[in-house]
Amino acid sequence: MNVCFVCFGNVCRSPTAEIIFFELVKEAGLSESIRVTSAGVAAVSGQPLDQGSAATLRRHGYRHLAHSARRFGPHWFDNCDLIMVSDAEVAQHVLDSARTDEERQRVRLLAPDGVPNPWGGDRTAYESAYDSIDRACRELLRSLRPDAAPGALGQA
Repeated sequence: MNVCFVCFGNVCRSPTAEIIFFELVKEAGLSESIRVTSAGVAAVSGQPLDQGSAATLRRHGYRHLAHSARRFGPHWFDNCDLIMVSDAEVAQHVLDSARTDEERQRVRLLAPDGVPNPWGGDRTAYESAYDSIDRACRELLRSLRPDAAPGALGQA
């Protein structure tokens, strides 16, 4: 399964989710069956991880923070089985780029109320986004495990 996290610029929320989820998948021994990536609907390709997001991830023990922003487009559906979006606005951009109903069905909100964009905010904004993303990634992994209950994922 290929999971892609998508936010607006691919420098805060989606790379944070990618980094957290990658580590959770690795710890669960599922790296062979679940691959993780991220993109942004308005990303400037090549941009690094936002400094506030990097600092927050470091505070939580993450060390592998290399990142280069990528822009999401319709071709991403060719390789992504599940697209987790950060909020309703991003969901609309992603859904608008879907070419089929089957592609639209792969799009899900990462958190029920979305994840507020911490970009340009203070430490509290980044910590709040981190907490929401961490919680959502743990829930997502539980839902993707082979023994998960059917229908565990919500729609966007």
